[in-house]
Amino acid sequence: MALAVLALGFSACTEQVEYTPAEVPNTAQVYFTTENASQIDLSQDSKSFDINVARAVAGEAATVYVTVNADEAANDLFEFPAAIEFADSAKTAVYTVAVKDGVTFEYEKYYQVQLALSDEVATPYGKQVHTFNVGVPAPWSAWEETKGVYNFSLYVSGAYEIPVLYREHLIDATKAQFLLGFTAIGANEDVVVDVNKETGACEVGVHYFLDSSNYGPVFLADLPHYPLQPGLTYDKFPCTFNAETGLFSFNLIYFVSTDLGSSASGTFGNGVETLQLDGYYVPDYSMKMEYRGNYVDNNGTNNAVISTTKGVDVAKYLMTVISADEDADAAVQGMLKGTVACDTLTEAGFYAYPITASGNYKVLAITFDAEENPVAAHSTDFEFWVAGDSNPWQSIGYAKYTDDLVLPLFSNPAMSYYVEVLEN
Repeated sequence: MALAVLALGFSACTEQVEYTPAEVPNTAQVYFTTENASQIDLSQDSKSFDINVARAVAGEAATVYVTVNADEAANDLFEFPAAIEFADSAKTAVYTVAVKDGVTFEYEKYYQVQLALSDEVATPYGKQVHTFNVGVPAPWSAWEETKGVYNFSLYVSGAYEIPVLYREHLIDATKAQFLLGFTAIGANEDVVVDVNKETGACEVGVHYFLDSSNYGPVFLADLPHYPLQPGLTYDKFPCTFNAETGLFSFNLIYFVSTDLGSSASGTFGNGVETLQLDGYYVPDYSMKMEYRGNYVDNNGTNNAVISTTKGVDVAKYLMTVISADEDADAAVQGMLKGTVACDTLTEAGFYAYPITASGNYKVLAITFDAEENPVAAHSTDFEFWVAGDSNPWQSIGYAKYTDDLVLPLFSNPAMSYYVEVLEN
């Protein structure tokens, strides 16, 4: 409709404008085609490469001379013909550059070359000059396919299975790359992760993630690659890959930037997201302790009742209760050395710890693997009230709580769980 109005508006003008057609160039009208790449990747076995050329009208066989501008190093590697040969009645031709005999390329070194057609044969409606870089990229192995579960928690939320590709550098044995298939779940770009195989250190550059209805393109990157705050380091914000468990841990930031095409600049948050690759056995050394209340036994002793839930790979664990004022790190070391009293347990369950005074306390537990090696220390804080003391908070039971607001905002289903209700 708007275009129709404009057309009527122009037709109402009474001034006559004389149309002068563009002149046909009085040349052979030769040009470099738009399909020519700005970077040409060769291999060590390459013998030549081609540049495509065309002319506007098929005609007789013709020789078209080319001016080559390349540095001395490129001239030592390549034979640049002086001319392009058009066959009779042909509209296209190929300018073939030969690789000189006995040449060995340096990996990742590219040479800039400029090819130019003279004004006598060129056309203003086509490309008269073609500039490109040519060289041999560093070799990588073929991509291998696998998959994994990516846990989003920053810009979006949820665990998604994604395809993952893997390859190794064929010269530098410390380098590997993973390609995370984010486009398979609706993102705008797959994410490349560079990995140091010796250290497990990873790098994630800037990638185009999704589009915000308010700000346009949304990007992700690890913190050291975040363009709006240079100087952040991997020492403080590491990204890692554990080759034994197949677990990636990424310190990422999601952001918008006017320099990258967004309508504003800012962040949606930063933190850790993880990817667990398929095919790895991930040992479960988890440990959960919960305070369940005060149990007064037949002797009148007050006991803090602690329930435990442990991962299947926890062979045993040490557990005790200390005052919240005590040094937890020192207590853990004492438990390991045998100087701090604690229970040695092998099963999950309910355990009672005598306490004589109301106050704040801490449950400590140290988990061990099947080889008796300590794996991790865990702690849980709780408030304890001796029977008869005035506790301002009294439990009135448990209720089922349903989150039908926050989770659905991130396309997750509503979730229900039980919570204890306290009355003051």
